[in-house]
Amino acid sequence: MKKIANLIICSIVIINFFVFKTNAKEDILKLSLKDAVILTNKNNREINNAKLKRKSEQFDLLVENDKFRPDISVSTSIERKSDIDNKKNVTKDSNVIDQYKISTSVDLKLKTGAQLSMKWDGIKKRNYSTSMDYADNSGNDSRKKNYNQLIDFRINQPLAKNSGLKVNTSSLEIAEINDKISKLTLKKTQIDIITQAIIIYRNLLYAQKQYEICNKSLNISIKQYKFNKKLVEKGRMASLDLVQSENDVANKKIDLILSENQLQQKKFDLIKILDIDTNTPIYANENLSITDIPNTISLDYRNLIIIAFLNNPDLLIRQAQQKKSEIDYMLASNAKKFDISLIAGYSIDNEFNHLTNTLGKNYDNRSTSWDVGILFNHTFGDLSDDQNYYRAKINLKIAKNNVVDMKEDIQIQLKNIIQEVKIRKKQIELSKKARLLSEKKLAIELKKLDMGRSSNFQIVSFQNDLVKSETIELLAIIDYYNAITQLEQIIGITLSKWTIKNIEP
Repeated sequence: MKKIANLIICSIVIINFFVFKTNAKEDILKLSLKDAVILTNKNNREINNAKLKRKSEQFDLLVENDKFRPDISVSTSIERKSDIDNKKNVTKDSNVIDQYKISTSVDLKLKTGAQLSMKWDGIKKRNYSTSMDYADNSGNDSRKKNYNQLIDFRINQPLAKNSGLKVNTSSLEIAEINDKISKLTLKKTQIDIITQAIIIYRNLLYAQKQYEICNKSLNISIKQYKFNKKLVEKGRMASLDLVQSENDVANKKIDLILSENQLQQKKFDLIKILDIDTNTPIYANENLSITDIPNTISLDYRNLIIIAFLNNPDLLIRQAQQKKSEIDYMLASNAKKFDISLIAGYSIDNEFNHLTNTLGKNYDNRSTSWDVGILFNHTFGDLSDDQNYYRAKINLKIAKNNVVDMKEDIQIQLKNIIQEVKIRKKQIELSKKARLLSEKKLAIELKKLDMGRSSNFQIVSFQNDLVKSETIELLAIIDYYNAITQLEQIIGITLSKWTIKNIEP
């Protein structure tokens, strides 16, 4: 019974092992490079925070666009003052005022700088003096109603300071520029984070390939050790020569452990930038071909610099900031002018004895008034406007210098990265040739060993040369693709390449 129980337990353990192993394989998240880019754009917290900030900043433009739309305000008031007694008897000392009022005003700012306002007051009023003329013979109240309608128009048009379309639409233009900068800032954040994610992904891919190379090299060394051991047993090799093979196996195991540790670190780096569960097992599933590496982008400098000047977000942000500085300079110049305005107004006050008459022209009394004039306002001796003017002038020069500086930086970066792409391409060709020679050299040496014309030391040395040449070739391929990615970052086409269109949240 004890043997049967042990057998059952062992069977359960074996079944659980294979089930766990199968589930582990199924749960591995295999990612292509495009998958990594999409997940980064979707999950990365820094990108999501930039999108949220973009949403809040979009409202600023909406508020500024509302500036030249009319503002309407409505107010209502009810008032009553009376000293009539509880029996509602009117005496010589009685004084009664009942008033109901509705006020509506419309304010409108024009793009010329003019301020227009219209006010309408509708008043229902009962007003009594201390005279007994308003009481009948019985002493009862004989109140009458009267209605007033007041309409008032006002205009204030600046003639010097704050006048003209350019000055008065500047705030709207600045809001549009800020909105553009906000959009470009989000784009820059996406490009920088996605570029970083692509490079991290390829680092993981390199670590995976490096682990495979180390594992393959270890297996070859173990196989060679077993083969040499048989030669020693047959007396065809000295036992001392076997030490070299044992040492080589031990070194390859150390390399494999270090490679595995490096692989885990690169996995965690990718998990972090993807912002996914840290317990998620991932595998970079991209296939970087070792042969026939294509030129994925034209390396013509004249075309690339045009694309860069049109798309690089850093340059576009600085150009937008220069435009803001130009507007600030214009506003500072405007602030130095005298404040002279044309003011005018027109009022109509109509009085009616019945509510229905307010809809027509049957008024009891009507009065109109108008005014027109020039308003002058200026503070002499205040240097704050001059201070702001010179500050804006200096800031404009700095902004222009920043644009020139950024263009020069882009030109230098572009030339450097084009040169690097070409070098990396050449490096792939040379490293491939070196790997093929290492493979051929090892194969020849193995045949010589079979004929007793080589040593174990030579075999181990040539195997290490092959591992080194494979690693160099793999690194050359990764560096080439990373150089292409950095080129795309400089010219600002990273998002368009990956068809990421949701720059606007």
